[in-house]
Amino acid sequence: MKKKILSGIAVILISVLMPTVSGWARDDFQYWHEFSLRKKVTPQWAAMFRSEQWLRDDAQDLYLANVSAGPVWTPGRFAEAGFFYRYQYQEAPAGDDLQENRYYPELTLKLPRKRFTLSARSRLEYRDRSVRDSWRYRQQFKLAVPLAAFRHKVTPFVSDEIFADTASDTLSQNRFSAGFSAPVLPHTEIRIFYLLKSDRQGGDWNESQVLGTGLDLLF
Repeated sequence: MKKKILSGIAVILISVLMPTVSGWARDDFQYWHEFSLRKKVTPQWAAMFRSEQWLRDDAQDLYLANVSAGPVWTPGRFAEAGFFYRYQYQEAPAGDDLQENRYYPELTLKLPRKRFTLSARSRLEYRDRSVRDSWRYRQQFKLAVPLAAFRHKVTPFVSDEIFADTASDTLSQNRFSAGFSAPVLPHTEIRIFYLLKSDRQGGDWNESQVLGTGLDLLF
């Protein structure tokens, strides 16, 4: 029964978003897949592994892939911190492809309430890239609302994340996202989301519409 409900929500979300994507996308439609594995080591410490794959040109061309790993510290319900290393490969539109080694601390503050959870994630990245090294600050705000009708198993969410990059000395990117997460098996959650990615190019903003999926394993 739960699988039928989740499948129905996914079909509704995709059927609503796909016409929006074709009607609004000024630049590109993309598909992103995210995977994460989190293993608790002690009551407060865990090890985290993440990977991403991005497809562009109407979700037909795989152009970016990355893997990252690091420790996560959770002192209580209201905060979480970690330090990560990421290797990323990206196809460039012209010229040599981009390779990047990224190092970043991450701090998430949470405000859990009975009907919702607010969170603010701060991340400072050092980007050792094949073209130019730089620093980038990312700030994400997220609202998650568990649905009581589904015994708090299905959790819709909305988030917005801003990027400030020393390579351009200005706000370089914004990501608005909306979707839901839900458990499907023990220790296994899925995410389906829509994301609007806006990149500053000179004095203008280029937009990409993204349909994303995620698979999270929690042990």
